[in-house]
Amino acid sequence: MRPRARRRTRWVGRFAFALLVSSTLWVGARQLPRALAHMELFGLSNFEVTGTRYLTGVEAAEIAGITAESSLWDDREAWEERLRAYPLVENVRVRRRPPSTLRFEIVENKPVAFVSAATLEPIGTDGRLLPIDPSVHRLDLPVLRASLDPSDPQFASSGALRVLLGELARLESVDSEFRERISEAWLTERGEVGIRLVAPDVTFYWRAPVSARRLSEGMAALTHAFEPGSRPDPTEVDLRFADQVVVRFGRQRR
Repeated sequence: MRPRARRRTRWVGRFAFALLVSSTLWVGARQLPRALAHMELFGLSNFEVTGTRYLTGVEAAEIAGITAESSLWDDREAWEERLRAYPLVENVRVRRRPPSTLRFEIVENKPVAFVSAATLEPIGTDGRLLPIDPSVHRLDLPVLRASLDPSDPQFASSGALRVLLGELARLESVDSEFRERISEAWLTERGEVGIRLVAPDVTFYWRAPVSARRLSEGMAALTHAFEPGSRPDPTEVDLRFADQVVVRFGRQRR
């Protein structure tokens, strides 16, 4: 055999051997979790959770469909998919910690308001009712006046509801102090935002989205309206007009 042909033969042989080894390792890596799943050592006994206020690790495991027969090496994506379908979970990542611990890294769907159903039910920014027990978790949230009943299948996808929930969520960053003073929120027939405060008992109106500057102008006008004088107390602050704040008065001061 000529030297060049001999070298070519050796090169082909080495390539074939390397391909065989890599294929064997790839198949073995795919089969390894299946083999480990049947080992008692990797049975799940501990569940940790981060990023939550309302869910515990054990509750997250139950929602994910984990049972006494589950293994650390079962399908992680299936667990994550079940958790994301749960109203309280916005996003999740499940991590394995051998030999028997799962760690749930969860971003919760935070409640932004109450809606009136059979009782007052907390609702998240995506319009889904949240399974939070008010007797266990104290919730200081405004009440939404919604045109649809929460049991209506179209409730969560209502455009008006999403505008209102989005505005309430934005107020956390625009003016969190103002947000904490809201008692009720609704949309007018024209789709404008109506907000009633707890103290003082005043109603604000604006077109979404309201800016921090515009809200600050409204609060400044309200403060000025409460200065000593003979006029009645202010009842409304209207921010729907460009470049001006309209304050309306109604109740006579005592």
